[in-house]
Amino acid sequence: SIWEKTIQKIGRRYEGCTFDSFECHTDEQRRVLGMLRGYSEVIIDNVRNAGRSIVLSGPKGTGKDHLIVALLQVAVMHSIDVHWVNGLDFFGAMRDGIGNDESEAARLKTLTAPTVLAISDPLPPWGELSQFQSATLFRVIDTRYRQLKPTWVTVNVKDSAEAESRIGASAIDRLRHGGLCIGMHWESYRKS
Repeated sequence: SIWEKTIQKIGRRYEGCTFDSFECHTDEQRRVLGMLRGYSEVIIDNVRNAGRSIVLSGPKGTGKDHLIVALLQVAVMHSIDVHWVNGLDFFGAMRDGIGNDESEAARLKTLTAPTVLAISDPLPPWGELSQFQSATLFRVIDTRYRQLKPTWVTVNVKDSAEAESRIGASAIDRLRHGGLCIGMHWESYRKS
């Protein structure tokens, strides 16, 4: 099935990630879960008509990818074309394309063609995005924004100001416009 192929790409660790399997211990976690369930209840309108992007930000281990995977599953159930990519693989594929003499347009099409693109943390675990990385990420987000295609991004940052400074104000501005930007600021699940 399409979902099985998608989860193979994401990784077996995430195959059981649903809204129901997300553990809520605080009111803030329940609020975030409710917002994403609300988005999923009208997913066709949010995705195909409004092109509503999503940014989930917060420290590592708070369940951002769990919730994006749960939402991807709902999208697939509604026959929405999805593509998931890890941030480091996103830039690795761009770099590999240069070495293979593949056109930049062809490389970008993989990321701009799907109805929904989910990017798991496009920021490097250390340091800043290079100019090439920043420009490439902006081009993908901007192209999708202009075509009303939502981009769902998880990002490991302490707050929205850090997300803006590290990803770029213009890229974040496009994701925010009509989108759902949610901070997930609680203890890491992996610590428990």
